[in-house]
Amino acid sequence: MTRHARRWAALTAAALIGAVVPVVTLGGTSYAADPCEHEGAEAIPGSGILVFQCDDITPPNTAVQADPVANSAGWLNQSALTFTFQATDLGTDTDNMLFTCSLSGPSGAFSTRDCVSPVTVSGLTDSPEAYTFTVTAYDQTDRDTLPGVLQTEPDQTDADTTPATITWRQDTVAPRGLIVGGPYDELTPDFPVLWNTTTQYTLGSSEQQVTATCSLNTRVVPCAPGTTKLTKLAAGTKTFSMRLKDKADNVDQTLRTARFTVPYNLLGTLSERQHWKRGFASGYFLGDYLETRQKGAQLSKNVTFRELRILVPMGPGLGRFRIKVGDYFFRIISEASTTVKHREIVLRGAQTTPMSGLLKVFTLDNKPVRFDAIMYR
Repeated sequence: MTRHARRWAALTAAALIGAVVPVVTLGGTSYAADPCEHEGAEAIPGSGILVFQCDDITPPNTAVQADPVANSAGWLNQSALTFTFQATDLGTDTDNMLFTCSLSGPSGAFSTRDCVSPVTVSGLTDSPEAYTFTVTAYDQTDRDTLPGVLQTEPDQTDADTTPATITWRQDTVAPRGLIVGGPYDELTPDFPVLWNTTTQYTLGSSEQQVTATCSLNTRVVPCAPGTTKLTKLAAGTKTFSMRLKDKADNVDQTLRTARFTVPYNLLGTLSERQHWKRGFASGYFLGDYLETRQKGAQLSKNVTFRELRILVPMGPGLGRFRIKVGDYFFRIISEASTTVKHREIVLRGAQTTPMSGLLKVFTLDNKPVRFDAIMYR
């Protein structure tokens, strides 16, 4: 520490205010007043008349830590904090260090007052306005006046001139997310069938400045509050999930989800497909279909499901087919129509018992039959 000698004269019953001297010699021993290590009084052994004190002009520094710690954006999601602090950079100074503290902010504020580490503040109000805790270390011996000692020159700095501060903003409420939109299905509105491979959702939040983490089944997908589009969807049942986190790292405790099912495009083994021709046209699921004019041609696939639907192309001159699973016969479906259109046919509802087996499609005449898409789940 940088030191500056302060000269003092001790008052005794038989002594006057002493003259200021840089060095005092008693009994052949010299006592230097400069430099000195701290503010404590040092009596000359056997004298009781003169003491030497000095003023260190380098104040202590202050270090402070908070628990919990605000995140990198300066936000905290708890309303109680504990501050621990200490004086640092003391060198060989053995004087006693004390502290003053203050808190500014939208609630719980207090002006500068003496404090002892640790200090806990609690019950603070959530607010975008910042809180600041300030703590200052000071040299008690330097600041206090010792009995029986006369100060003969101005006191030097005794407190940290750059107090330690911790600033944060507080938000303890978790955001609430919302998913709306997606495919529309009159039959099962909470679990729709998507006769497409693209859909979109609108993601909402009860708060601003939130981030969203989304997944499609187990695969992470990019998303953000607002419109999120899902593309190139494969066949099968999908669960789109969203979790929100706000600026203070509060996380929505409810995982927001939306379910839907993408149908399967085309059926059949390689040998079965030899009796069908693949065609391409707009308006068909994935833009293609299978067509045959051969009576008795079939397509098959092993399936397990409760619900079964089929997308049937309709038009003039088209033929018929039947559909069954194992030994269970569903129905004969005619594609003949005076107008060109697609028809969604429900073969088994969602509330039925599970069913497994080999699903087969059989053509019943030599008229053209087209197979587009099938949904089972």
